[in-house]
Amino acid sequence: VIGTEAVVRAAPDGYTLLFGSSSSFAVNPAVMRNLRFDIQKELTLVGLVSYTPHVLVVRASLPVNTLGDLITLAKQQPGKLTYASSGAGGAIHLASELFKREAGIDLVHVPYRGGGPAVIGLLSGDVDVFISDLSTTVENIRGGRLKALAMAWPTHSPFLPATPTFAELGYPAVVSSSWFGLAAPAGTPADIVDRLTQAMQQVFASPAYQAGLKKLGNEQFSLTPALGQAFIKAEVDKWAAVAKSA
Repeated sequence: VIGTEAVVRAAPDGYTLLFGSSSSFAVNPAVMRNLRFDIQKELTLVGLVSYTPHVLVVRASLPVNTLGDLITLAKQQPGKLTYASSGAGGAIHLASELFKREAGIDLVHVPYRGGGPAVIGLLSGDVDVFISDLSTTVENIRGGRLKALAMAWPTHSPFLPATPTFAELGYPAVVSSSWFGLAAPAGTPADIVDRLTQAMQQVFASPAYQAGLKKLGNEQFSLTPALGQAFIKAEVDKWAAVAKSA
């Protein structure tokens, strides 16, 4: 929030930019009433950069092997199973509340101070379920220390091709990811924004950049700035509705 406000208040000359996450662009406006700026009016999107789909994982010792097993167990023991988040009010928290709403189950929220500590909590058996960035959990999934039950994305991930999507399992509304974008203060001249957008495309084409993106478990966006703005608007509306229902 502090970083975003610094960009909003900066001179619109192309030298101060926001590299923001889904929390910066969509979740914070959806859950915080006292923001002193309007993201959609006071920032100009240069372009969306990359995303990492969310995946639902459970601790290896939990006696479930499918999403159906998990939902059945949760309905048999309402309020007994726990889910981790990387902090209250963030994208990971809301993704889990979206799943709870769609599945009609009651899980107890256990917020951690970041995704790393949340994974440790899961590995140690302190919590049962975690919906988080694929990049945060993929190595532990591959190592058999966590069980992946569903991808919160419309398509399969090349990193976990055997893991089904929520849509395939009957929950098409459970779609979430952590994503990143670049923005400038509103009023930045169009020629400067265009120059920055062109520079982004040059970076996207770099083999070294593509290799780094893959190593992080991220996938590249291929949306125009106009489609990017529409994507952000849809995300704000979706998470506002989830926050209200939760």
